[in-house]
Amino acid sequence: MYLGRQYRLKVILREVEEVKLREGFLMVFSRCPKNTSNTQKLVDAWYRQRAQVKFPERLEQCLKRFPKPERFRPDGLIIRRVRKRLPQGACC
Repeated sequence: MYLGRQYRLKVILREVEEVKLREGFLMVFSRCPKNTSNTQKLVDAWYRQRAQVKFPERLEQCLKRFPKPERFRPDGLIIRRVRKRLPQGACC
């Protein structure tokens, strides 16, 4: 899943390791395509890099809804890996 859409994973042998989103696929280019832990590391790094870009963009869009956005602007943004999500409707 990425930005609410599901993408199929395609792992391809290539000397330069990178991850790209193309035509409904999350394409992972790897020197070791059969090494699932390496693929996971590449995908995790890609998600983190995309989060560094997308979260501030989304935050700016949300802040525009407030009459005085600067009063609600956070001091910073921390991105953490979460192992599990709570079921919808569950409380802390």
